[in-house]
Amino acid sequence: MWGGGSPPVVEVIESYKRVAREPGFLDRFYTRFMDRDADVRARFQGVDMARQRFVLSRAVTLLLQHASGVTHGVDGLRESAHHHGAEGMNIPAYMYDLWIDALVETVAEHDPRFTPDLDASWRTLLRREVAWFLEMTRTPDH
Repeated sequence: MWGGGSPPVVEVIESYKRVAREPGFLDRFYTRFMDRDADVRARFQGVDMARQRFVLSRAVTLLLQHASGVTHGVDGLRESAHHHGAEGMNIPAYMYDLWIDALVETVAEHDPRFTPDLDASWRTLLRREVAWFLEMTRTPDH
């Protein structure tokens, strides 16, 4: 399921494995994310949050796999990018920064092994992967 990757990538993957199945992790993330911005909260009005938690879990897994060199989930990420891009939900770029902050802060709250170095690894990895994801939202040949 997971590829190789540099030590920071492996550490982030191991951190995610520790928190991903923890009860309340995804709910806490969404509370934190929606509390950051009224427009974020408005975009989730009427959304099936049980399904959304599944979608988030899958997306984070695919992003981490991509970061580790696994490419079999790229088609799913392309579909998601298309859905989030101008032809879909048209998510503004600043919301991805809010998403990264909310996710890392929630991981920090739930991962007993979280450290400042792991925080930096999470943020570096997610910024790189989100930049790649955003590029796909702008590219017509997803």
